[in-house]
Amino acid sequence: MHHHGSGHPPILSSLIIIRTRPEYEPRSLISSLALFTAIKTRRREATFDLIHARFDPTDTRAAIIEGLVERIPPGAQLLVRQPVVPAHKMLETAARHDVMPPLDNTILSKRLPGVTLLPVTLTDEQLHAVGKAHGLEMPEPNATPIMRNRRAPETAMAMWSIYVKSFCRSPEARSLIAAFQAWRILEKVRPLPF
Repeated sequence: MHHHGSGHPPILSSLIIIRTRPEYEPRSLISSLALFTAIKTRRREATFDLIHARFDPTDTRAAIIEGLVERIPPGAQLLVRQPVVPAHKMLETAARHDVMPPLDNTILSKRLPGVTLLPVTLTDEQLHAVGKAHGLEMPEPNATPIMRNRRAPETAMAMWSIYVKSFCRSPEARSLIAAFQAWRILEKVRPLPF
């Protein structure tokens, strides 16, 4: 993940896909996803948007990804977690002369020709630590899928903040994180639609 001249792209989305079990395992299903988007409005200002969706076992992966593709802003850069497939899984697949089914990220990159995928390899522990540092209610690294579903938005926000801290110069990072914190406060006090 390299950025020339650094800084926050005009549109940066952070995607977290929660599955019932690791993606490379059989019968792994998408149970929820969170898409957090930051759109730069001025040099150090941004607007934010969050989509959080839950799915049940009857929702197909193809339908879920289709719905997701429609919601990713054109021209966005998309932060995604890159699953680490254990070596023994790859060896088992090779031994069976089998082909691993495509990962969600592979399908997304094919379905989103105008979007740049930025795959990051982060442990649950790293995301947890960063999220906590920003006051986000993060799932514990060994949390149940139900807890992960509930906290998917916070996980997507934590991943975005890691990007900001890593690739933006300090003044820009500080301004964007401050704008994000202000947005979160407003989101918390906004009355629920009835």
